[in-house]
Amino acid sequence: DVDRVLYSLISLFIIGRVVDLVQVGFDRSKNVMIISEVSDEVNKMIIEKMDRGVTHLAIQGGFERREKEMLMCVIPEKEFHTLKEEVLAID
Repeated sequence: DVDRVLYSLISLFIIGRVVDLVQVGFDRSKNVMIISEVSDEVNKMIIEKMDRGVTHLAIQGGFERREKEMLMCVIPEKEFHTLKEEVLAID
């Protein structure tokens, strides 16, 4: 019966969303990792424009073995697009 299949799929989707909300909660955040040649400028933008803290990590590239710096920042999911656009404008 097509109706039962449709109702089953809708129920599975809703149950999945409810389980996600119970496990993660309503405050959804993203851990963003940024590797950039202009990390100081990106760091300044995140602190001043986004009003967020930034963690600096020394890393080594796997291909060229070059020393690099990675910025890590936890932001609300709704601010991800803004952060991405700001970083792309700088780098």
